[in-house]
Amino acid sequence: YGLLAKYGMQTQFERYEATLNRITLVVAAVSLLSSSVMVNVSLQLPFIATGVVQLIGTLLLFGIPNIRSQKESHTSLGLSRQFESLKHELAGRPALQRDLIAMISTGTAFSVLLYLLPIYYQNAGATLVLIGAISALVMTLAALISSLAGARIGIRVTLVAAALSAVVLGFPHLALVIVGAVILQAGQVRLMSRYKSSMVAGFDTVGESTSLSLVTSATSIGFAVIAPGLGLVAATFGTDLLLVACAVLFIAAALVSSPALRSEAAAPQAGG
Repeated sequence: YGLLAKYGMQTQFERYEATLNRITLVVAAVSLLSSSVMVNVSLQLPFIATGVVQLIGTLLLFGIPNIRSQKESHTSLGLSRQFESLKHELAGRPALQRDLIAMISTGTAFSVLLYLLPIYYQNAGATLVLIGAISALVMTLAALISSLAGARIGIRVTLVAAALSAVVLGFPHLALVIVGAVILQAGQVRLMSRYKSSMVAGFDTVGESTSLSLVTSATSIGFAVIAPGLGLVAATFGTDLLLVACAVLFIAAALVSSPALRSEAAAPQAGG
């Protein structure tokens, strides 16, 4: 965001965030497919390759310039200061409060479901050898679909599709599970980039660095609150009811999201 702000392109944040998410999916797909091939050569080879790639990535990070915030006094806050800033930004702004709840609910459901996808592939009949290839296929298709669809599909439609896809993961048919997984992955690209863009625009009285930090911290805190409850549901009633619980989170997000979030223009939100 700081780089876009430097060149006066803040309004393009959602677009570039979605593009970054799609690139991440493609890279992850290539990694999974490569790992599936390497593991047939040697069990140690994927770990060696991972270490080499991480080392290269670390070295590259040293070459990335530090894009400082336009509001320097807000660039470095501790957790308690972030929490106070978050409360201050949300005070008297019900639309922003609702959108934060929607973002946390959606992000938590996506995190849980996408983490457990290999289990649902296996339950639907996929072998351990095929799971890596299926995951790569799903990520590639999701990146392609999200690129083609762009922002043309509404937020509520995407959330309802995600809810239905969550339930589909419990079906004992691999083809249906793959379709559901593709919709979920594509939905994550669409929704999370939209949420982040809208929330950063909403936190308009602090610097870019702090606004992004507040969004990240709020998402992490929300996940820490909701995820244990989902884990308890899965442990007590099984993973099928977990899918229903995640679907409920998607529907709840669709119901509470503000009109400003659902609009295509990511404008800063006022209260109400």
